[in-house]
Amino acid sequence: MGSMTAYRVAGFELPGAGGYHDWQSTCSDLQKLAADFPDTRYTRIGPTFQNREIPVLHVNSGAPGRKKVLIVGCHHAKEWISVEVPLAFAKTIASGSVKHRVLDDFSFVLVPMLNPDGHVYSTAPTTRLWRKNRSANGGVGVDLNRNYPVHWSEGLTSCKPDSDSFHGPRAFSETETCALRDLFRAVAPDLLVSYHSYGERVLYPPAFDPFVSRDPIHEAGRELSMAYLTGVNRRGGTYDICAARDHYGPGIAVGGDLCDWALQESGGTCLSLTVELSPASANPGFVLPASAIPGVVAQNWDGLLELLQTHRSIRP
Repeated sequence: MGSMTAYRVAGFELPGAGGYHDWQSTCSDLQKLAADFPDTRYTRIGPTFQNREIPVLHVNSGAPGRKKVLIVGCHHAKEWISVEVPLAFAKTIASGSVKHRVLDDFSFVLVPMLNPDGHVYSTAPTTRLWRKNRSANGGVGVDLNRNYPVHWSEGLTSCKPDSDSFHGPRAFSETETCALRDLFRAVAPDLLVSYHSYGERVLYPPAFDPFVSRDPIHEAGRELSMAYLTGVNRRGGTYDICAARDHYGPGIAVGGDLCDWALQESGGTCLSLTVELSPASANPGFVLPASAIPGVVAQNWDGLLELLQTHRSIRP
């Protein structure tokens, strides 16, 4: 992980009003939502390598005729804001505290923290920037978003176990990615949103192959990303969009990516995008103060609403 620096982040009291959530408070918040509100169900997938559950909230999953949305956060442990956005969405959607007609057309499955082991490890000041999970598959930890089978071990990834982007000894070697695979197949979502940080960018697949402007699936992904961008920036965001393949530089392919796998697994019926949340740059980078959480959530909530409305129009 490089030099062991102690990081101090204002507002990181666990659990604490206005602060970041740890694994236990994420689980308990989702469990409370399931207990307090109708048409809401708590489940768990996993367990992880260190025997933690991966918490999942289902909202309106039994309602007939609705399109299904799968929202995933925290593939990477140090990306704490990627937990907060889907967790806040879960609270808003489950409670019905915000009324919007488009929400009546969708059911939701929310996985705010796919990587509990890594997240727990990242809450110690000296390991704040840990990225991977904590499995022992060839070393300590695997980059979960390089572990899916589409172009696994190709492109911008690493075969070295000590690398932050180690792809694992084989595709789907990790209990977390297998758990999400099984959930994806059980839910059969129409739309997938994967949250990461940082960079303030909306990425449309593919992450490995070149974008094809005449391909209707590729074009639909770009249209959805444009819609999300409109909503985020209407709330004062400064996000941009690009093809996922160009995120690290023009034409730099990334193998083993979740959204590429989701497109292939579903035969193109599940459209997907990746959102790199705030901040925009390395200062403060992954160590985003907790005071920024409400603003990031509000911007991305408007992005989600625009995304859903556009999905409804292109995939009625």
